[in-house]
Amino acid sequence: MNGKPHILVKGAGVAGLTAAVTLAERGGVVTLYDCADRVGAGASWMAGGMLAPWCEAESAPAEVTAQSVDSVDWWASHVPGVVREGSLVLAPARDVGELARFGRRTSHFQNVGEADIARLEPDLAGRFQKGLFFADEGHVDPRKALPALAESLARLGGRWLWPQRRPRMRRHLTGWWIAQG
Repeated sequence: MNGKPHILVKGAGVAGLTAAVTLAERGGVVTLYDCADRVGAGASWMAGGMLAPWCEAESAPAEVTAQSVDSVDWWASHVPGVVREGSLVLAPARDVGELARFGRRTSHFQNVGEADIARLEPDLAGRFQKGLFFADEGHVDPRKALPALAESLARLGGRWLWPQRRPRMRRHLTGWWIAQG
């Protein structure tokens, strides 16, 4: 080995690819293995791609939110098409108490009324009277993000192992770090 850590990342979904790219950027020699035969074959291809640290704070531990705040910037620097138009949280009139509870458990939002909701989401005009708008949030299209991360990994010298090319498991991977995505 050349003094750099050799890392095997298992899983080529969002978690595996982001881990692989980050580890390669930090100097690791990364090999990515996935049981599928292509990028985007698993659940990550269908994910919503929300970059919503403040909304997630409603149920996530504080340390998760703290580590997620810069996620929109990270994604924007790594993949095309990151949309930064915020998150709009709505509830029908009968559930405005739940909307208030959600607001008490989060931060970094603006209370919005019917006119603001119609401006932000014209298709919802007249359907909701109150909402919470988290302006600093965004989303990413996983169908664009996954291939872009795979290209980044390749540019950083990362390798791929597809099922038909996986090493025989009796060969011991001495000195490797293994990260499961």
